[in-house]
Amino acid sequence: MELNIKEQLDEVLSRHSGERSELIPILQGAQERLGYLPGEVMQRIARSLRLPESTVYGVATFYAQFRLNPLADTKQGGCNSDL
Repeated sequence: MELNIKEQLDEVLSRHSGERSELIPILQGAQERLGYLPGEVMQRIARSLRLPESTVYGVATFYAQFRLNPLADTKQGGCNSDL
């Protein structure tokens, strides 16, 4: 796991007591910090909460608020057509 990502996830996890019931707030915090939920982040959250990785992935994919991929850079230029 990239050091910067690890540090940011450590910050999120340190604000929680590690209860399984905190899964959604932890996922929200991680996504807020990172912009999305990389696979290695979900694996680490699963280990931290002593949950199966499939449970964390299932929650992250069930709720539309979570992104598993970074948002695409959507720079759009203007149309130069003379139509």
